Amino acid sequence: MGAALSGIAVATSLMVAPTAAHAAGGGCIDYIKNGWNIGVCSGDNGSTIFADLYVNVRGSLGSSCYVNIFIVNSSGTPVESRTDGCYAGHHPAITYPLNGKYHTVGRVVVNGVIKVGGSSPTTYK
Repeated sequence: MGAALSGIAVATSLMVAPTAAHAAGGGCIDYIKNGWNIGVCSGDNGSTIFADLYVNVRGSLGSSCYVNIFIVNSSGTPVESRTDGCYAGHHPAITYPLNGKYHTVGRVVVNGVIKVGGSSPTTYK
């Protein structure tokens, strides 16, 4: 049993602690409305924010459907954005230099009407 505990101590000591350069916050929040289920996410690598979106369940597509992804600063101003089609699954990240507080805003627009939307947790440095 002593050898097993010793192995755990060695494995624990080999873990790398995060550096001060890493930012904090981020994550995903799911929004469900009008037959749609989306996950709006933000993350970072310490110097860049990554904003992405997941369409988990699609509702009605209507005759016109698109997804907006925005990176929004602490003043509420979008600093980067992209528009995608309404395909199911992961919508790849857009990026922006991380030098303050940011969050992702995602929304689904069908026939000109926002069917579901929301914000990720804040990512900041």
